[in-house]
Amino acid sequence: MKKIILSIGATLLLFAGVNAQNYSVGQTSVNAFGGTVVNGDYSMQYSGGISFDGQSAVNRYTILTIDDEGTSGITNEQFDISLIVYPNPTTDFLTLLIEESSDQFTFQIFDINGRELSSGEFSSTMQINMSKYQSSTYFIKVLDKNKQQVKEFKVIKK
Repeated sequence: MKKIILSIGATLLLFAGVNAQNYSVGQTSVNAFGGTVVNGDYSMQYSGGISFDGQSAVNRYTILTIDDEGTSGITNEQFDISLIVYPNPTTDFLTLLIEESSDQFTFQIFDINGRELSSGEFSSTMQINMSKYQSSTYFIKVLDKNKQQVKEFKVIKK
């Protein structure tokens, strides 16, 4: 069984298990734009990138793994969505806008202490009434249909 943990631009951990025994294959810093990690009999190719235009961000990464038996598996996790949150700071309504996607997404609002205050589903545009919340900093998480986090934003309520 393979377990891969990837943090773009940070540290990459690759673990492989053979016959229910875990072997640490390696830990290394990786380039956020791609490369290959080789350690003994194991190798991993990856590519990725983050695009940011000041209002929205797009995360992309692809991981190719080769296990100890020579077979390969490809995991291609692409969150090719453009998500815009505005206005920020806000006083009353906050708009979540996803361009060029018909998928269903879930949003969650958390306060500064990590308590979930609200959640809901949307597909392309959502207006959230922030007037009921006190002036503070809030965190908006957007999840895909598989409940995987796509984006997280910090929003200031005036």
